Amino acid sequence: MTVFANYLPGGGWVVGSNPIISYDWDSQDWTIPLNLVVSKTVILGKTPWKIQAEINYYLDRPDAFGAEWMMGINGGFKMLTHTF
Repeated sequence: MTVFANYLPGGGWVVGSNPIISYDWDSQDWTIPLNLVVSKTVILGKTPWKIQAEINYYLDRPDAFGAEWMMGINGGFKMLTHTF
């Protein structure tokens, strides 16, 4: 299950949460992260780029070997196309 909430303060910024909650029916284990995502859209030249950082703290995880924390960064660009 994925639930999400985003706040758009302006200036290309987005602050939100989109935790991916899962349940394993065989082992009856939950994976429940507390999630925070911050991203910024910037224009470099004529190309819009999105830069994002994310952090997850797992409130519940299947076992002691599951991740307690997860951090990630990513980015991407939008290719502009023209319609005639």
